[in-house]
Amino acid sequence: GLHLVASSGRYTHMDGESHRRVPLGSYKIGRVATGEDIGFVTNDVQHDPRVHNHAWAKELGLVAFAGYRLSSAEGKPVGVLALFSQQALSPEEVVFLEMLAKTTSQVIQAHAVEEALRQSGERYRNFVANASEGIFRIDLVPPVSVDLPRERLEMEIAQHAVIAEVNAALARMYGLRPEQMVGRPVRDFAPNCGSQMADLVHTKDYRITEREETEYSAEGAPIHIVESYTGTVENGKLTRVWGMQLNVTERKKAAEALRESMQRLQTVVTGAPIVLYSFDRHGVFTLSEGRGLTGLGLRPGQIVGQTVFEVYGDQPKAIAALRRALAGETFTEELSFPAGGTFEASHIALRDEAGAYNGTIGVLVDITERKRVEEALRESEERFRSLVESSPDWVWGIDPNGVYNYASPRCRDLLGYEPSEILGRSPLDFMPAEEVERVKSEFVSTFQAHHPLVQFENTNRHKDGRLVVLETNGVPVFDASGAFRGYRGIDRDITERKRAEEAAASEHALLRAVIDLLPDGIYLKDPDSRFLIVNRALARRLGKESAAEVLGLRDEELFPPQAAADYRADALAVLAGAEIREKEEPVAFPNGEKLTI
Repeated sequence: GLHLVASSGRYTHMDGESHRRVPLGSYKIGRVATGEDIGFVTNDVQHDPRVHNHAWAKELGLVAFAGYRLSSAEGKPVGVLALFSQQALSPEEVVFLEMLAKTTSQVIQAHAVEEALRQSGERYRNFVANASEGIFRIDLVPPVSVDLPRERLEMEIAQHAVIAEVNAALARMYGLRPEQMVGRPVRDFAPNCGSQMADLVHTKDYRITEREETEYSAEGAPIHIVESYTGTVENGKLTRVWGMQLNVTERKKAAEALRESMQRLQTVVTGAPIVLYSFDRHGVFTLSEGRGLTGLGLRPGQIVGQTVFEVYGDQPKAIAALRRALAGETFTEELSFPAGGTFEASHIALRDEAGAYNGTIGVLVDITERKRVEEALRESEERFRSLVESSPDWVWGIDPNGVYNYASPRCRDLLGYEPSEILGRSPLDFMPAEEVERVKSEFVSTFQAHHPLVQFENTNRHKDGRLVVLETNGVPVFDASGAFRGYRGIDRDITERKRAEEAAASEHALLRAVIDLLPDGIYLKDPDSRFLIVNRALARRLGKESAAEVLGLRDEELFPPQAAADYRADALAVLAGAEIREKEEPVAFPNGEKLTI
């Protein structure tokens, strides 16, 4: 339905159920919004059968009403601009209102694009900041042709590859801060970068996934990494490489644009970044106003009295559009002018009472900034998509209600589900019942407190029924006003790592049990003669109830001084590289046993 957001003049109240909300398709405004009536204009509000409340109109002395549909670029309704007047509306005033409705739609569209760009940038920043992997961008300055012979290609890449962006996780791998890496040649850290990126440009889609490499820290220490990266090739030249390594007021109210009268409408038109113009049926300009004229190198009123051919005769595309308008056509198209800038030009044919063409009124809306923002949004989305698709981890987002609103394609590999099967469901929906009981309290309390999720281990059930252990990292997301918008994060499959840890623990326990069952004394000591491992047999001979009582003690705390010194000398000799040898000697243990060992 429609929700009232602004009003002025005599109709200033925004309360009351009958005025505040109007269902789509209901009343005159609801029909305008759905497109049943593209525009609604009447100069007989008190008697027109299409107006549902004649008594109210008479009470306020209303004569005229005009309502226009506000549409998005896709033609979907975004609102209605409406005007009640105590005076009849002239044809010129009706045309001005039509132009204002188009301008208001453009303002709403521009705001939507800017908000989408802000959200895209926020997703990118959250992903980069939250990633446990190193993320980097390499620029080729200048770009390098991909058609060079292999040896020359490697040399050129190594010479011109420069680090343009890294996150903190990657910088830590090299023992540096991000600012200490940005701007430096890639070869400082990856001597074989020429070969690596030459391999990249010879792949089908300029992408290499999970490739093992060896690079070097600032101190020259080798760093063994697994990295995935993708290249951007433009006009046959490699321009940049993105990758990941394992070890990103309310606008003027519509009521303010309208003000209280048609006189203020002219002020809005003059001050807006648009050009409002009209010409007669002979093509002679009769009106030329608006701040947008500055971008065309013109002054208000400068071209009035001149023909469209005199003003735009050297601009074929503009002349073609103006000829369509002179033929009585109503249409909208984009135009670019030599003075600079891109405009959306809307032409509306004016007709006399007999329906004959009588001229055209038009509006140029400067959409240069909107086009720039749209291009920036496209690049931002492409950058985010490249990073997500290169990641070996599953990138996800959940909304304030705790359900997934984004899932990268990697979820297929981790859990066997398509992204569409993930969306709208809670993370708990994919866990066995016993796991839900184990983690629910911690997960819910963290979510409600808006705390980060750090290395949160949880067991999920794969679509094929097997269990998968995931390590979850995530951060809360807030909008520009500080309102909580959910979480963004990543999940990593650590199933094999957990199995390896459990196997190692089992083997350790088995080995310990075997050692404790042996009748001979077994021990492990450090260079300071501290006991690190002792089995039960030796512990008893040392006069202790358990091996734990011996751990951390030195020889001199258990044996006479001379014996302790001899044992230490033997141990140090072995540590120094002496040949391991067998030695028989009598030993008097603290428990009273005297043995030859």
